[in-house]
Amino acid sequence: VLERPPSAEDSGQWRSAAFSSMLIGTSGGNALSVEGSVDAIVRGALQANRVLRQRKLWDRVRIDAVEFIECYEDKAIEAAHAVQRLRANRYWTDEVVEELDIAPHLRTIEGALYGRRVYRYEEAWWRRLQISAISSKDNPTLAGGLKYVALTDRARAEETLQVTQRKLIDEIVDRAIHEPNRLSDLTVTLFELLVPNRLKPVAQEVVNLQLILDRHSAQYPWELLAMRSRDGQTEPLATEIGILRQLVTQPSRERVEAPRGNFAMIIGDPDLGNDPAYAQLAGAAKEAAAIEKLLADYNFDVSQSTSIREKALDIVRRLFANEYRILHIAGHGVYDPATPENSGVVIGQGIFLTAAEIEQLTYIPELVFLNCCHLATVDEAGDGQATK
Repeated sequence: VLERPPSAEDSGQWRSAAFSSMLIGTSGGNALSVEGSVDAIVRGALQANRVLRQRKLWDRVRIDAVEFIECYEDKAIEAAHAVQRLRANRYWTDEVVEELDIAPHLRTIEGALYGRRVYRYEEAWWRRLQISAISSKDNPTLAGGLKYVALTDRARAEETLQVTQRKLIDEIVDRAIHEPNRLSDLTVTLFELLVPNRLKPVAQEVVNLQLILDRHSAQYPWELLAMRSRDGQTEPLATEIGILRQLVTQPSRERVEAPRGNFAMIIGDPDLGNDPAYAQLAGAAKEAAAIEKLLADYNFDVSQSTSIREKALDIVRRLFANEYRILHIAGHGVYDPATPENSGVVIGQGIFLTAAEIEQLTYIPELVFLNCCHLATVDEAGDGQATK
C-alpha cells in the first residue's frame, strides 16, 4: 500500500519512513480478523502522516509505503483481498488529500510456505443451500421434484419443496445449448421454474452461495440462472456473486495429499487425429494460451506443463509428471450413460480423460477447471451419447 502527496512529483528532499508489518493480532486467540488487522495498520500509518502534516514535518519525513509480510499463503491471500477492499472503505475515499496505490497481486519471496490449507469464511459468509431430489418414498405426490434446505447460522434449517417437470427442464436446457442467442430469456425461465418463490428474494442479496447438490440436482445449470431486473436486463447469478458446487458422494479417498510448489497444468484442444466425430476447437486452444499467460503472470510454473494440440499419450505423461495446484482443461466432452467409462474429456480417438485418471494422481489439484459441453452431467443423462 503506497501513499503519495497531492503533488505530481516528489521533491526528493523528504525521507521515507516506509515499514513492513506482520498481520498483528491475527494469531493465537484471533482477537482481530485479518481484515481488521490490515485496516488498523493502514489507518495508523495514515493518522501518523496527518500528525506529520499538522506539525509541519511532512516535507522532512513521511510514511510512503506499508508492506505486509505473512509466512502462510492462505492468510496472505486473505490479507491481499482485505487490502483491495480498502478502496471501498469510505474512511479512505473521504480524505481527498490521500491516495492509496494498492499492489495488484501478491509477491512471493524466500521463506513462503504453501503447505497450510485453512480457508475461513467469516470474512464473507457463504450462504449454504442444500438441493436434493424428492424420492417417491419421502413424498409420493412430489416425487421427482426438488427439496431445498437453507443451512444458515440459525438454530433451524428451513426446508422447502418445489414441484418440477424434469422433461420440461431438460427441454429448456437443451434449447439453451443449441440456441445461445436466446440464452438470457431461457435462463430467466429456468430461474422462475426451479427456485421456490420464498427463496427468490435471496437471489437479490449480494451474498456468495455454496450449493450442496446430489446426483440429481447437480444436473441443472445453477450458475446460469438469472433474474430479470426492473429495466429488463438479465445477468447470470454467477456474474454477480460467487457460486460453489459441492457434490454429495459416497465415501472415497480418506487421505488426500495436497500439492507442493506452484505448478499448474493446462490442456487445450487435444490432437484428435482427424476423428470424423470431433472437429478441432480453435477457441479451446486460444483459451489455453490465454490461461497459460495469466497463470505465468501470477507466478505459476507452466513452462513444462502446457499441453495444446498434443496427443493423448503426451497429455497423460504430463499429467503424472508433476504435482499441480491447478488443472485447466478445454476441449470436447462426451457422456455415454450406457458405458460411463467411455465418458469424459476426449483426448484421442476413443481415448478419454476421466475421473479415474484424476483419482490416480498422488497429489490432487486444489482447483480443476473443466470447460467442455455437458458439464456436471452424471448418471441421469438424456438420450444417448451427447457430444459437441
